[in-house]
Amino acid sequence: MSLCRSFSVLLLAGCSLASAPAADLRKVWTLDLQTPVRTAEGHEVDRIGVTALRFSPDGSRIAVAVTGYLRTHATRLLVVDVQDALHPIQQLVLDLGTIASDSDVLGSRPPAIAWSPGGTTLMTGSDLFKLQDGSKCKIPGGFDSGGWVAPERAIAYENGKPNTLEFFDPNCHPAGVWNLGGTEWHLLDVSADRGLVAMLQVTGTAAKYSADLVVADATSKRIIQRWPELETGYIARFADSGRILCAGEGGDYSAPPEIHPRCMDVDTGKQIAEAANIMGGVAFATAEHTGRVIASDHRASWNFLYHEADTVLKRRVVWDVKDNVEIASWKPKMQLYDVGPKPIRRPDMFAISPDGKFIAEGGNGTLTLYKLEAGSGELASHSFDNPVLPSR
Repeated sequence: MSLCRSFSVLLLAGCSLASAPAADLRKVWTLDLQTPVRTAEGHEVDRIGVTALRFSPDGSRIAVAVTGYLRTHATRLLVVDVQDALHPIQQLVLDLGTIASDSDVLGSRPPAIAWSPGGTTLMTGSDLFKLQDGSKCKIPGGFDSGGWVAPERAIAYENGKPNTLEFFDPNCHPAGVWNLGGTEWHLLDVSADRGLVAMLQVTGTAAKYSADLVVADATSKRIIQRWPELETGYIARFADSGRILCAGEGGDYSAPPEIHPRCMDVDTGKQIAEAANIMGGVAFATAEHTGRVIASDHRASWNFLYHEADTVLKRRVVWDVKDNVEIASWKPKMQLYDVGPKPIRRPDMFAISPDGKFIAEGGNGTLTLYKLEAGSGELASHSFDNPVLPSR
């Protein structure tokens, strides 16, 4: 069965989720990603999840990591046309050896999926995929996901070399090295528009350490800005074509976040916004070409069994950084998917388009596109109810 045939789309144009919000979230379509899969032993994997989403630089496509495959085939990578989801522009079925995930609980790491500036190549982990012909190559070494700068040049961070950034062309050939120094560095995000990287620099030992959030120019290899991690948080994402950096913390279930997410002007280093009603902020999704951000609002919930506070994801919030206002919010669904002997339970994944006008949410084998439309009232809170999957 072809990939196109395996999709089914429920078009719900004109169906609004609520009335009179500051911004209405109108459901555009829902795409069924669920297809029967069997393991080597012949057992069917009937629960798949969406573990990472990313819009292309021009906003016309969405790359989707779909997980539910055991052993060597952990994740499929799909590309969906935003305007015509029924006929995907790229019938891409690529099996990855590892799970590509933007989970709330994975700590300081870059987005699991990165598009090249021209939208011709995808990067996830150490794999690069060319969309024109579906070919792929693997970056040598144990690389985590990185990002891209123009011209089409990938930046990858190797876990075995915690102070080195390496550059590669779309054919996975080496294109330069940046030795950052003797301390420990973690790559957080890349802005292709300005060739910038956001990193976390850690110094000291586990017993006594300090960390700074750093923005650097990947081309000239120089540090541009630096902020104490205790003030900003340890995760950062670029917005507004690399002119804004938003940072926060969260995702550790046993240690609820203690700070509000905030955004800084990359050129001046000054803070331009702080979301007083949001705790933590991670996981983030940022609009590449505007000042809109999706932040995660966490709260502490007392665990009577372990006598400690756990983290609870209260809602996702669309936050306009330049006006420092919340536009819309929703409580995400929880998805359940198979990746081993026991199913994994995680919140639905999400992404925002580069122009900040569309939101994609995926979970339990579906991908849904929403459009942010101007409302006429106060902030509305929405529940994103995915439709019941068709029987197989």
